[in-house]
Amino acid sequence: MVKLSRSSKRVTTQSEKGGREIGKTGGEGGKRSRGGDSTEDVLARGGQGGGRGREGEEKKETKDNLRFEDPYEDEFEEEEEMEEVVELDSDEEEGMDLEAFRAGRAGRALGEDDMETEEAATSAVPKVYCPGMEHELKEGEELVYDPSAYLMYHRLTPEWPCLSFDILQDTLGGGRTRFPITMYAACGTQADVAGKNKLTVMKLTNMTKTYRRGGQESDSEEEEEDEEEEGMEGDPLLEQCSIEHRGGVNRLRAMPQQSSTVATWAETGSVHLWDLRSLLAAVDSPSTATHAAVLRRPLLSFSGHAEEGWAMDWSPVSTGRLATGDNKGDIHVWESKEAGQWALPDAKSPYRGHASSVEDLQWSPTEASVFLSASSDQSLRVWDIRSKKGSMLSVPAHSTDVNVCSWNRNVAYLVATGADDGSFKVWDLRQFTANAQGDVRPIAHFTWHKGPITSAAWHPQDESILTFASEDDTVSIWDLSVEEDEEEKKPSALPLSHLPPQLLFVHQGQQEIKEVHFHAQVPGLLMTTAADGFNVFKPAIGL
Repeated sequence: MVKLSRSSKRVTTQSEKGGREIGKTGGEGGKRSRGGDSTEDVLARGGQGGGRGREGEEKKETKDNLRFEDPYEDEFEEEEEMEEVVELDSDEEEGMDLEAFRAGRAGRALGEDDMETEEAATSAVPKVYCPGMEHELKEGEELVYDPSAYLMYHRLTPEWPCLSFDILQDTLGGGRTRFPITMYAACGTQADVAGKNKLTVMKLTNMTKTYRRGGQESDSEEEEEDEEEEGMEGDPLLEQCSIEHRGGVNRLRAMPQQSSTVATWAETGSVHLWDLRSLLAAVDSPSTATHAAVLRRPLLSFSGHAEEGWAMDWSPVSTGRLATGDNKGDIHVWESKEAGQWALPDAKSPYRGHASSVEDLQWSPTEASVFLSASSDQSLRVWDIRSKKGSMLSVPAHSTDVNVCSWNRNVAYLVATGADDGSFKVWDLRQFTANAQGDVRPIAHFTWHKGPITSAAWHPQDESILTFASEDDTVSIWDLSVEEDEEEKKPSALPLSHLPPQLLFVHQGQQEIKEVHFHAQVPGLLMTTAADGFNVFKPAIGL
């Protein structure tokens, strides 16, 4: 078994002084109502929170260092401290500013002076930190993680950053809502030396629900939780198997019809296809024999692109159909044949039309021959592989580079795009006509993020929910079915009242977030990758 190893810095949260250690990556969350709830009601249920612990002593991990770091081991001690902040009786509430209290339910910024003693930390009134709306965190200030914002939250720290990953479909069934959760994922590294890069398959098991007490739950809900918690003792577990990957991995995507087939875009300018069945067998049945049988070479490689690239997507309609785009603006389409054979693209005959790099590609969820491309030339194009004369349609989508595009799998005429200026738009493809290409307007346009959009994904089951990752170190979740209430349009001094009503949740605590994906078989579960590791979480907003 090829394992990852590293020496990493460890930190301890304020509520765990002298106790256990957790990983350096944090997780924060904020939630808003889906049905027009007022801002104060949302904040009273948990609002936003933050989580990066204080820096502590440095320790070396074992060679099996790609591991979970569970933030809920000392939950009884943490709960006692939480109760001091949020469990006030009616007499105390009548003598305080309710808005100030509600605004601080979820988390607060702590300076170095506050962190000196536990008494100082628990006695101060917490304050919600709103990304982009508050002052930048100063040196010594930290965001305190609030577990009430999540049904589940776990984090992993690999040896090297992974810019791209994909969640692998499994045979455990769809619509899984019970805990503990098991899932599979594949990722590729960006190491400091090309020869150190790896392609890794991970099996994450025993991911349990966030433990919370003191809530106003019904007897039936408590009984259901008791049933779920049976057999959930112990830490989350990770089995992983890695093989060498020549060069850093710019993008990784698994075939939806057969997730053991994975494509990677390498920084060397080559695209590789891999058969991961032997790696999956190794993580399912770890042994010397299974790891010795791992296939360590790609099925095939294509070096016909003129430059390296990032854009890549598998067709959900036509099995084995893959599109790849490079920094020169060229697009190639692969095809699978019978008996596991592949038809490589013609390097001399790409799909051309973009004036700059192709940043993202998305196949139609209903048409086998149609795909979208987003480019740094600021355009969004629609292609049909039956013609290489050029794109069918082209729309000037943004005033800056278009970094991502995502095609709604439930409503086939809706497409989302995200740009370098931090804005994202939703388009109705029915308005894309040859006569109206320059006059097409998005049906939704938001400018909430403060950094370039790096990833976008629609909810696999809910047609109106989508998520975006940004270089402002946040992941946002939106519900476009929510309409702004007339009362919310009026000027208000309430905390966070200026936020869009469609904004459901904000996840923070990671550095340089690159991708976010929904799990198609576990409703409401998301996974993110960033420069400082992975987060796996379920927001407490009923996705």
